[in-house]
Amino acid sequence: MSLKACMGGRLKLGLLLLVLQITMASFAQAILAEQAVKEWLAKANDFNIFSAINEPDHFCKEVYYFGTLPELIRETKVNYADVTETTLEEGIIRYSYSAEAGQGVLGEVQVDLRSVDLPLEGSLEGSLSGSQPSGSLLSEGEAWQVERTRFVMQADSPELPAILHRSYSGYIFFALSLVLIYLLSQASFLRRYLIEAWQVIREHRRLVTLTSIMLYGALLMGVFAGLALPKDCMNLVRDTITGSLDSIGIVQLAESGDVSRLAAAILFWNFSMGAISTTLLPALLFGIPAYLLNMLRFLTLGIPFAEMLQPSLLLHLPVFVLELLAYILITAGGGMMLATLIKQGFGSYRLAVKKLFLMIPLAFVLLFIAAWYESIEILWLFPLMFGP
Repeated sequence: MSLKACMGGRLKLGLLLLVLQITMASFAQAILAEQAVKEWLAKANDFNIFSAINEPDHFCKEVYYFGTLPELIRETKVNYADVTETTLEEGIIRYSYSAEAGQGVLGEVQVDLRSVDLPLEGSLEGSLSGSQPSGSLLSEGEAWQVERTRFVMQADSPELPAILHRSYSGYIFFALSLVLIYLLSQASFLRRYLIEAWQVIREHRRLVTLTSIMLYGALLMGVFAGLALPKDCMNLVRDTITGSLDSIGIVQLAESGDVSRLAAAILFWNFSMGAISTTLLPALLFGIPAYLLNMLRFLTLGIPFAEMLQPSLLLHLPVFVLELLAYILITAGGGMMLATLIKQGFGSYRLAVKKLFLMIPLAFVLLFIAAWYESIEILWLFPLMFGP
């Protein structure tokens, strides 16, 4: 065999080994990324929101690890077969898996792997890096570890109706608002429903009072827990909430400066997600799930609002009262449903369900008023009183 042929054979063998080594390294990195996603989802199910009260430092590490409040990602479904690999920069690789968080909320779970030879930047990330998964691998003489795992919503995820992004939607909502005000001022079907709902509330006033104490109490617990959190952690929680609003399009509409469109978006989101999906539907399961879910939600909502304990909070107080009261009434409606069934038996099922559904128009009116006030507050009152 000639020297040239021998050298050619060695070169081919070397190239083959190099390709095989790179392939095996990429395969190992993909396994590490998939394990990180599975660990991320498993830990979300085990997360205890009450740790914000007992262990604020641990809570901060967990919020950084999840990238959001864990309650928001527990229902995330990940398609591990649909994955893309992207090199962000030298020493940083991102694996992106298509995913769905909740009903129709499409996006992807992103896992960033970083070579440990490159330092982690940012004081918060560096201080909280111990909360990241401990998995690592050795590839090409470099150690790789998981830097972060995040759910990123698609820009076209169907959160807000497309019509709300049209300039004329503000005029439509303004006209519908006038119709609603007219119905409230006349002896209409809407007023009859509200009067009947008020009679039901008076019949179950002790239950409604107890429900209010429970849920507002959970909110205050969240506020006190937030006061105990370090400033960096509070900033992270605040940015998480702002990022969620940005993902669903609320921030974009606020930037448009259109009061009517912003009010319409706030009302749609609060009524469809807050009142119907996460309160009415659980309340239909004999009330108890709605109480458990909303106690956790009110506790969670209280944490970021701890940072708002300043004069501007008084300006936002009507929104607190109206929006939360709407959710409280529907939750109490689930309690009325259960109480009626216990007292009168399953023969009263239609009456019990009717009491629950009578809370819906009342909650809608409360959310309608809150949406208009909040929109005016954000776009007009805050800039006027505190500057742009």
